[in-house]
Amino acid sequence: MPRAMPAADAAAIGQLVRLRSAREARLARRLNELEERLERIEREKTSAERLLHDISRREDEASPIRKMSPGKLVTGRALLLASQKLELIGRERSLAQARVEELDAERGGLSRMLKECRTELALARRKAARMDALASLDS
Repeated sequence: MPRAMPAADAAAIGQLVRLRSAREARLARRLNELEERLERIEREKTSAERLLHDISRREDEASPIRKMSPGKLVTGRALLLASQKLELIGRERSLAQARVEELDAERGGLSRMLKECRTELALARRKAARMDALASLDS
């Protein structure tokens, strides 16, 4: 009868090790997915900021005030067209700014999730090390 107990313990420890390994693997995959998503968002944000800068430049170039430079004859129609163009560019800028803010918010949420996942993975690895130490004491 004394031999049955260590065999049961060994089986239980083996099962715990398999469960622990599966959990660690899931956490590592999740961490990898989150990091890839964060990189994608960073690239999108850089692109959106570049677009926003481009829009601001076009807005400056289309400004009716620029059209009124000294010595240049500007008609009312030209001013009207410039202001309509500015209005369209302004809407485009608003959309681009909203996208940048949306990406910032998403990046913030992902950063928090990454931090939690890293913490959870580190904790799982510490628990695994303790379990390995206990298992080595039994053998």
